[in-house]
Amino acid sequence: MHYVSVPRGTCGRDLPSKLHWGKLEITDDFIIKNCILAMVSNEFNFENPHLDGLMLDKAGISHRPSENLDQVNRGQLPDEFNDLTWVEEMACSIYRNMAHVTRLFASSSPEQPKVLHGNTCAHEMNVVSTASVLPHTPADIHGMLSVVFVGPGDFDPAKAGSLFRVRKDKIWRFLMWLKAHNRLYSGLHFSKNSLELFPDDGPLPGLANATINQQVTCDHVKQIFGEETAGIEDHPASHILEAGNHISNPEPMVERMGVMDPEHTRIPAHTLTASALQRPAPSDDLELPDLVLHRRSDPIPEYNNPDLLPRMYPTLFPFGIGGFEDHTHPTALAFDSQAQYYLNIHGKSFRYHFSYLFVILNMIQCWKAHLQTHFTVQTS
Repeated sequence: MHYVSVPRGTCGRDLPSKLHWGKLEITDDFIIKNCILAMVSNEFNFENPHLDGLMLDKAGISHRPSENLDQVNRGQLPDEFNDLTWVEEMACSIYRNMAHVTRLFASSSPEQPKVLHGNTCAHEMNVVSTASVLPHTPADIHGMLSVVFVGPGDFDPAKAGSLFRVRKDKIWRFLMWLKAHNRLYSGLHFSKNSLELFPDDGPLPGLANATINQQVTCDHVKQIFGEETAGIEDHPASHILEAGNHISNPEPMVERMGVMDPEHTRIPAHTLTASALQRPAPSDDLELPDLVLHRRSDPIPEYNNPDLLPRMYPTLFPFGIGGFEDHTHPTALAFDSQAQYYLNIHGKSFRYHFSYLFVILNMIQCWKAHLQTHFTVQTS
């Protein structure tokens, strides 16, 4: 999205009759046909003939990107979908590319038994399961996440607040909006039967079956949590363990992290996978794995695939445009420059996303390693 300050009340006579907006013009045929000409959306209608059909922000926030970044247009997610949870986005995404391990600790205070805290770690995989039917079912999502609960008793998903919240009406409305505004979703099938597997408003169904319960006493919870989160900075939830702090309407305080290898030479993939599998507590059911990292022989390519990230993250690329390595741009745009630009745009949706940051950093480091290997092979 390109941000330009458009004063309120601007009319056609206030602007020159011949403005060269150039890179701000929408070129996606699907958006032009369905969103502008058919007027199914007012996203690109500014009630001004000089501005209609341009990719501008109606908030009127001035931001001038440097170099060639003004050609990057991705659209704006409607306000009604700004509260979509990460699980709801997973249900709506075409590509699945991350396995999530969430380690939750029960409260060490008997006075606050509902206060949960911990961390969730994203493990990047090959892109798998190109969906032709949406939404994904709860069972599909279970295959991409694992929960380890440390505390007395078993994990109760109802006490997890909004961490695993899903709302079937919100999911369906988002999918219908994507069908009308995003060319990547226009040819998909949308199943009401799959939708009915989700609750009206509640935790992801069957989450307890994807949970490993490590039963320990409250005192032992505090000890384990302190050992596993020891570092330069305290865990954001550390203060809730202190005496005298009472929290009403508790939300799980979870620190997000991801697995990445900056060198891509010293830590092989099988070592990263083994490290991930060592974290969950052992399961009593020997027939079921603690964590599944999906792989396939023909993964979706990362190179020269501008639809890769829009198919992964529909909340970040709601109109299916703005992807990386888009050769329709008038000038070439560096991958890392575009990634940095997205992290700094208004709203900070990219910066606060649950896994985008880890995925993009892994891709940048991996591509640099590939390039270095290419040079090494050529000179050897």
